Amino acid sequence: MVRLLPLTLLPLLLCPAITESFTLVSNSPNAVSQCWRRSLARMQAAAADRETIDEASSSSYSLRVSYEGQSCEIAVQPGETVLAALERSGAPRTLCLPDVPADCRRGNCLTCTAQHSSNSRSENLRRGQDGLSPSISSLVEEKGYVLTCSSCISGDGVHLQLGENHGVWEDVYSLRLQDDETRILAREAMARVIRRAAERNVEQWAKETEEVLRNTGDGP
Repeated sequence: MVRLLPLTLLPLLLCPAITESFTLVSNSPNAVSQCWRRSLARMQAAAADRETIDEASSSSYSLRVSYEGQSCEIAVQPGETVLAALERSGAPRTLCLPDVPADCRRGNCLTCTAQHSSNSRSENLRRGQDGLSPSISSLVEEKGYVLTCSSCISGDGVHLQLGENHGVWEDVYSLRLQDDETRILAREAMARVIRRAAERNVEQWAKETEEVLRNTGDGP
């Protein structure tokens, strides 16, 4: 005898996951019951997965990143570094970046450096430990630079410009060697080296000194 499924089950047949398990006609009521239980279990598992995704999304923070005129927003999980979020989200492809610049991943090499935009809520970015000296670390923070490999987001509204490694290298290393204080220290260091060399060869130093005095008109 052929048994038809109850009409109450017809709405469930609209779901592809359930349609795979049910047949419109069955000779065994037990088979229908088993299919129903399996399909219900799959629906509950899918609902749990959606709930987990929604929960993670609601607990994340929105971060806006820009590169050469292109911008996008990504979600950053609590405790997740900016660099990890960028790599996970696929933002480099959106911004036409071949990859997110990074090397040491310990906040030491400055390769991953970004910088706060003028409208960025910098108070919502938490800096992690880095491998820089205290003076360089302070300079990096003062200039608004962000080491993406060791920094996390603690709130919305942060806007970062990516690809600022050349700028930070210029500020930290090149320009620091050109200020007055650095030049004075360099001259003092050179003077110490010359003095130590002269102390090791006093006779040669005396001859050179006499030569200099004669040439300047101050010698005997």
